[in-house]
Amino acid sequence: MRHKRRLVASPPPLRLGNPELDAMTVREPDLAVYDEIGATRALLDPGEPPTTNGNEGNT
Repeated sequence: MRHKRRLVASPPPLRLGNPELDAMTVREPDLAVYDEIGATRALLDPGEPPTTNGNEGNT
């Protein structure tokens, strides 16, 4: 099933036995706010990784 797009196995919904509570649903969150936050912050460039001199790790 996972080889088809957007299909994932999911457990059956939790039932509490109370029809009012069982009927409640939560919509998927809008993650666009994180795109906006990332666009307003400057991204830091960590630069080149540190180089080793080759003597490290030899005992």
